[in-house]
Amino acid sequence: MKLKGNLEITWGVLFVGLKKNWLTPHEVVRLTNEYSEKLTCNEDLLVELNVNEDDRNMILSLIKEKGELEEEQAMKYWQKSALLTIKQSQKSIKEKLRDIELQWSRFDYPEEWKDFIYYMPNAKSDSSEGVYQTFLNYVNNASNSR
Repeated sequence: MKLKGNLEITWGVLFVGLKKNWLTPHEVVRLTNEYSEKLTCNEDLLVELNVNEDDRNMILSLIKEKGELEEEQAMKYWQKSALLTIKQSQKSIKEKLRDIELQWSRFDYPEEWKDFIYYMPNAKSDSSEGVYQTFLNYVNNASNSR
């Protein structure tokens, strides 16, 4: 169950995505309809979501209980997805490092990313290539520890 390339669909992912405006209410409803069985979404909730698909706050309140339980893990899924998208892009290392910096602020500066933020002091590396290699190691370790 994937979204935007490599993001797993869970209640938490939908909740965080809507809460942070990374998904629209329409996308949340569409994904809930599409993955209702996997999400174990009952028919009453599905009807409520579809009836209120134009009301962001209503959708948030309808999925809040299930979504908040998974919120921390969902944020990690969103982070991992953003980093994998950067890794898989055809951009130069310098451009990828700039993209990582933008994602770092988007996710409220996760401490564990500091070693691959190009402008941060780094005892491990003094080159863009070295910082990028640290990034690749982090992404590969995150992918393996599912």
